[in-house]
Amino acid sequence: MKRLHLENRRVLGVCFGHQIIARAMGGKVRKVPAGTQYGVRSTCLTDEGRKFFEDIEKESVSFIYTHGDEVIELPVGATSIGGNDIVPVHGMVFDGGNMVTLQGHPEFSTDPGELSLHAIADYNEKQPEYNWIGKEAFLENVNKTPTDSDVLIQRITTFLTKR
Repeated sequence: MKRLHLENRRVLGVCFGHQIIARAMGGKVRKVPAGTQYGVRSTCLTDEGRKFFEDIEKESVSFIYTHGDEVIELPVGATSIGGNDIVPVHGMVFDGGNMVTLQGHPEFSTDPGELSLHAIADYNEKQPEYNWIGKEAFLENVNKTPTDSDVLIQRITTFLTKR
């Protein structure tokens, strides 16, 4: 990761990729004390987060999350794009702007992503974690709660195709 960053290569880490990149770059990761986070969650944006989303005029954005780990210490050269009171770091932008990480799942708002959500729900029904909300509640939450995934997908596309 450090070499890719020094070579100014574009790198995007989503969910576990967010955590791996943080750790590889010198940050710290741990299990979320409140337990695995499921469903649509709000991210209160920092100034860097609003800049990443190209000066979005919202104070927060919402995405679908399914994760049990969190970044608790940013690597040197990384700035948080935002978070919430349970998980304070939902993404990072690194100095130079060539590396971006995101805890949320923009792909879950697509048709193939819908299949993944059902697979996650089915898996957790068989091996529930202590805070699993149940398949019906989970699917209702992700299907009926509005998200900003379209904005995130657009921003990721711009980030990855920028020359």
